Amino acid sequence: MLTLFTTHPPNSFNNYCYIAKLLIYNNQLSGAIPSELANVNSTLLWIDIRNCSLTGTIPEEIYELTKLERLVLNNNALTGSVSSKLSSLIDIQQLFLHDNLFNGLLPDLTGLDKMINLDINNNTFSGVLPDVSQWSNLESIDVSNNELEGGISPGFFENKLMLDLAYFSNNSFVGPIPPNYFSPPKLRNLYFDGNNLTGKIPSPSLDGLESIGKYLQYALRHN
Repeated sequence: MLTLFTTHPPNSFNNYCYIAKLLIYNNQLSGAIPSELANVNSTLLWIDIRNCSLTGTIPEEIYELTKLERLVLNNNALTGSVSSKLSSLIDIQQLFLHDNLFNGLLPDLTGLDKMINLDINNNTFSGVLPDVSQWSNLESIDVSNNELEGGISPGFFENKLMLDLAYFSNNSFVGPIPPNYFSPPKLRNLYFDGNNLTGKIPSPSLDGLESIGKYLQYALRHN
């Protein structure tokens, strides 16, 4: 099994200052993510190292890649918490951290308003959901199978013209289902199951029923 340093020793990234996309996914790589990736911070837009066997934490230096648009680290064995410095990646559009061993408080992602796809499922993140009311480009969000708590804000469904998928399953969310859950016109998959939600199921308006049609799947079991 190779490590990320086997073919590119730590200082070799200094020689590649014009890399825009680093895609080395679906390999048998192991070891930690090299902090030297930050040496290409002037141009690096994509990092995709999913489906390997990476361990350790996300290096602090990754958060210096302020032009990063896509960070894909899912299906590894990464551990530890995710730094609050994640909020410095203001251009991030796709963040995939799912199926790892991350824990600790989910950092505040409120300012990452260019987000299109967020997937952190199958970790043990704790804390509350970010305010995503300004994420007008959001297409999918999956925070299922963590240890998140608090309420689900109506902001998740406001001004979400592109939202297709929203998974909140198997956390510790409380309170009511947002009354506007039916409002995104493209929403097809909505899961609230496995939480501690209370109250009544809000009735969608006639317009809402027509927009979601027969394709919407929303799971409410185990509440």
